Amino acid sequence: MSTIGQRIRTIRKTNNLNQIKFANTIGISQGTLSELEQDKYRPSLDIIIAIKENFNSHIEWLIFGDTPVSKNPIFNLAIEA
Repeated sequence: MSTIGQRIRTIRKTNNLNQIKFANTIGISQGTLSELEQDKYRPSLDIIIAIKENFNSHIEWLIFGDTPVSKNPIFNLAIEA
């Protein structure tokens, strides 16, 4: 089973974003993102909500690693240039 940090990294890499762009999109620093991806600590609810809103990720999958019940994609790119 993957960790929450690994799932955050998966969302970032699937959307072809570097840590700086991904961190800016969800409103945190690159250093904080790096520590989250390394599982040094768990993300706050605000960070989880920002990831869900910006990347349309399923909360169940992001937090627990559970496969969503719906057949929708797990996450989608939702950044405007």
